[in-house]
Amino acid sequence: MFTSLEEMLRQAAIHFHADDPTAGLSLINEAIESFSWDPRPWEVRGGMHQQLGEIGLAINDLEFASSLGPLSPSAQLALADCYRRRGENHLCARIARQLACDPNCTTRFLSQISCLLGLVGDFSTALAVCERIIEERPCAHPAWFGIGYYRARLEFSPKQILPFVARAHELNSAHAVYKTNLALLRIASGDEREGWAILEEMDSVELRCPSLLQAVQAECARVGNATEAMRWRAQANELANGAHGTGAPQCRRRNCCLALPTAFTSVEAGEGAS
Repeated sequence: MFTSLEEMLRQAAIHFHADDPTAGLSLINEAIESFSWDPRPWEVRGGMHQQLGEIGLAINDLEFASSLGPLSPSAQLALADCYRRRGENHLCARIARQLACDPNCTTRFLSQISCLLGLVGDFSTALAVCERIIEERPCAHPAWFGIGYYRARLEFSPKQILPFVARAHELNSAHAVYKTNLALLRIASGDEREGWAILEEMDSVELRCPSLLQAVQAECARVGNATEAMRWRAQANELANGAHGTGAPQCRRRNCCLALPTAFTSVEAGEGAS
């Protein structure tokens, strides 16, 4: 039926990503039976198991693929993520750092690398990866925000974080997390008038980050602005109650208020800064 391994892998991916993972896995199993010496079908099956949350099976396949030949960058990232999800952060970090140092690693993988490094607590390397991204893609606004994010994790001052968030906001002014952080950083840096001007013109419903909503409410309380406090509190309550369940997804970081570097807790899996 199939003339080559490449065609089998392509069709398996089509089925898997068309919400038919059983058919995709079935094709990959056929490929493994016919091409068991080739690391590629093992890589693909490992990646499928990773996406299905079957971490043990994914690690088994990806580690076996690595015994047959060097893993592709995407397979290395999948294996690193599996190690992280199994609590083996040192193995995740080792793979991510190796990829980060590889000059041949393409830009499209760098954001995933910085995310993994951030999730396992290597903020310095994650920051360096974001800096590499903007060298290659100066308009990559998530990387500009990522620099600010990891600087905050490393407890840089608000003034040392502000220019990078400002650039992210300049490149994507509709992004509510960028806009809110820009406002809070301006306030924390002493430019209260400009910061409050940004917050007052925002529609609070845009923001779906609990930590930022809490930070804005704290600023409202600090200056005694009861009207603004009520507006932002209403959004926080609606978010907590799931009133906007059909809108944009809620932010999955536990704390992305960059104006309060020492307030950080751990980051939830699944969303990196870049």
